[in-house]
Amino acid sequence: MTQLSDKLKALGVQLGASSLNTKPKQKSIAVSLSQVVSGDYTYSDQVFETVEVFDSKYQHGNFNLWLHTFKKVKHLLDVDFRLQDLIFIDAETTGLSGGAGTFAFMLGLGWFDQSNAFHVKQLFLPEPANEYGFLASLTDELARFSTLVSFNGKSFDVPLLRNRYILHSATSPFKSMAHIDLLHLARRIWRYRLPSRTLGELEAHILHFPRGEDELPGWMAPKLYIDYLKTGDASPMKGMFYHNQIDILSLAALLCAIEKVTLLDGNSASEMYALAELFESKGDISNAKEAFERTTSLEKDLDFSSQAYHRLGMISRRAGDWSRALSFWKKAAISRPEACIELAKYYEHQARDYNEAEHWCKKAMSLSHQAIASKVKIKEVEYRLKRVIRKRNAGENFDPARNNSKDKQHDD
Repeated sequence: MTQLSDKLKALGVQLGASSLNTKPKQKSIAVSLSQVVSGDYTYSDQVFETVEVFDSKYQHGNFNLWLHTFKKVKHLLDVDFRLQDLIFIDAETTGLSGGAGTFAFMLGLGWFDQSNAFHVKQLFLPEPANEYGFLASLTDELARFSTLVSFNGKSFDVPLLRNRYILHSATSPFKSMAHIDLLHLARRIWRYRLPSRTLGELEAHILHFPRGEDELPGWMAPKLYIDYLKTGDASPMKGMFYHNQIDILSLAALLCAIEKVTLLDGNSASEMYALAELFESKGDISNAKEAFERTTSLEKDLDFSSQAYHRLGMISRRAGDWSRALSFWKKAAISRPEACIELAKYYEHQARDYNEAEHWCKKAMSLSHQAIASKVKIKEVEYRLKRVIRKRNAGENFDPARNNSKDKQHDD
C-alpha cells in the first residue's frame, strides 16, 4: 500500500484529508495525453486513440496469445468462430454502480490479424460531451468482428454500453454479436483451485504474469478521470492506459489457458475434475469421462481422484455397464461413502448378496463419520443396513420379487 500511495502522490493525486487546511499550491503545467502515451485524436478530434501491436511470439506470463485452434473451447461454448472473428473488449468507467450517471471513458479492444499478431487499440474519451462520437467510433471498430470476448462483460461492460447507446438514440452494435464471457468459464474451471477467480488472481496463479510499475488499480479509475477533467493534466492517466492494455492482453492469454486445460494438457487434478463436471453438465459424456480419467492419473488415493472414480462409476451405471461401475466404485470407496452406498445398492438389489451389502453399508457409515462434509446421511445408511440384515436373516422366507421394487423406489 505504501508503494501505491507514493506512486499516487508522485502523480499529484491527493490522499486523505491532511492537505485540506493548507494554502493552495500554484497550479502546475498540465501534461497532455500525447505526452503521456503515444496516440492521436481521431473521429473529428472527439476520441483519443492508441494502438500497439504484439507479434505472434509475444509471451504473456506462461502463455502465448494465440493457438492454431480453439476446437475444445468452441465445442464447450457451442460457439463457432475463426481467430480473426474475435474482438476482446474491456471498459474503464466512472463507477461500478451502472446507474444513469456511469459511463465508459476508456475502451480497450484487442484482435488478431492474419499473421496472428495481436493488436491492442484503446479509445479514450477526452470530454464527456464527446460521448456520441466515442460510441460511434466503437461501432465502427466492432463492425469487422462477429464474436465479443470479455471478462464479466455480460453483466457489466455490455449492459452499461448498451444503455449509453440508448441514451444517445443510437443503435447498439452488440445485438448481432456472439459473446464469450471468460469469467463464467474461469469460475467453473478453477473453482476448486482458486478461492477467488478475479482477473488479477488468474493473472497471478494461472497466467503467472506480474504487472509492471506503471500499473494502477482499476478502482482508481473514476477519481483519476474526474481529476483529469478538472485539471487537464493527463499524467495520472498513464497508469490507467497501462492497466487497460494489460487487461486486454490477459484476456487473450486466458483464452489460451482455458483451451490448454480443455485439451487435458495440465497437471492439476482440481482443474481436470472441474472440467469434467463442466463437460458432464453440458451433456458431453465422452469428454467428461476422459477428464475424470485424467483426474485419476494425476492424484492417486486422494480426494479428487476418489471423487472422479465415483463419478465414472455413475456414468458407467447409467450406460448399463455394471462391471465397470463396480470397479470404479470400489476404487472410490477408499474415501467416498457415496461410492460405498452405490455398492450396497448393487449387492442388495442386483446381486442380492446381503453379506456384501452389509459390508458396504458399514463402510459407508464409517467413512461418513470420518468425513468433514459428507453428503451421506447416517440415518438413511442405518435404515438401509437394518433392511439388508432383515433380508439376509429372512433367508428362504424372503420374497425379493415382492419387496425389492418398493425398496429400490425408496433408494432412488
